[in-house]
Amino acid sequence: ELKKESPSDTIVSLSNYVFIRIVDHKKVFINQFEKEFIDEKYSMPIYYSDNFIHVWCNKTNGQNTFIDKDGNQVVDKIFDNVRERDKFLICSRNYENYIYDYNGKLVVNRPFHSIEVNEDRKYITCTNYNNFTEHRIVENLFYDYDGNLIYENTDFNPFVNKHLFKCSYT
Repeated sequence: ELKKESPSDTIVSLSNYVFIRIVDHKKVFINQFEKEFIDEKYSMPIYYSDNFIHVWCNKTNGQNTFIDKDGNQVVDKIFDNVRERDKFLICSRNYENYIYDYNGKLVVNRPFHSIEVNEDRKYITCTNYNNFTEHRIVENLFYDYDGNLIYENTDFNPFVNKHLFKCSYT
């Protein structure tokens, strides 16, 4: 039970560990121990889970990162854009896309030029291009929702291992 500082205070729960305390029309983000965890470096919490909070970085012209419930940055990167897709966060930085689950864990441990989530069939398509002017695909990998490689389209690149041909989706 979080304590109100005055009878007019309002406390709103955003997740199990993230709360907003509104005092005199001012929002303060606090954790379950009533410690304020978003300081002047961050603003606008966007997504909340029990493991991280997606926030804007004030000193980077509105770029994105993730902090924990104590206000510590949990991902070593600052992202230009973050979008939600099914149960994933697709984070981009300088034409590199990473895919995280809602617990803040990388699903595929490397960047790609493009990441698409097929919600109907429950697979992730990760693509790399030769360059951005031709859009010639050099790598097209398909992962299940757990990050396991299920199919590698090797027709695009003769140097890719042709023996890796496994498809577990039916």
